[in-house]
Amino acid sequence: MGFVDLTVQVINVSPKATKEDLIAFFSYCGTVHDIKFEWRSDETQMAWVTFQQPFAFQKALAFNNAILVDRRVRILPLEMREIPISSSQPEDLRNQRTGRESYPSASSFTRLLQTEVETIAKAKDLMLDTGRIITLQTGSAIARAEKMAGEIGSNIVNSEGFSKGAVWLSGVLDKASKSLAEFGNNTKRPS
Repeated sequence: MGFVDLTVQVINVSPKATKEDLIAFFSYCGTVHDIKFEWRSDETQMAWVTFQQPFAFQKALAFNNAILVDRRVRILPLEMREIPISSSQPEDLRNQRTGRESYPSASSFTRLLQTEVETIAKAKDLMLDTGRIITLQTGSAIARAEKMAGEIGSNIVNSEGFSKGAVWLSGVLDKASKSLAEFGNNTKRPS
């Protein structure tokens, strides 16, 4: 199996947050391997947190929208990039809406629709890619868990203590059944 990147990006990190804050925040997920920071122009930080175990990566994604220090943070897989969704209209549409009778031209409206369709298509592709990544990682984790459970079961069954315990339990059950049979025979009275 190929290399799986176990890095999440943490967006909207408070300027007050330190590396130790991130380690404490993600310690419930598993072992943090590495943390990198980047200052953004909007007075926030962005961080990349790499984990050692796939389950830690999965747990970290569940912390999306949690509060870290004094802000809600977004936590996304590294492969997933933010798509800026603009609520503003194109410049030519804003300029045309000056009076009650003024309506946008068909070409402006078409460009706006085309931009929205492209944004939706990008978001859809991003969601599909994220779904594939999570499916692959989940399948890999399940396969490893099944393998470990099988190995543990084999070790238990093949251990000397298990076989001695099974023989002992068998002897106890045999004695108990014989005692019950004798008790049953002794309590029967001829009529």
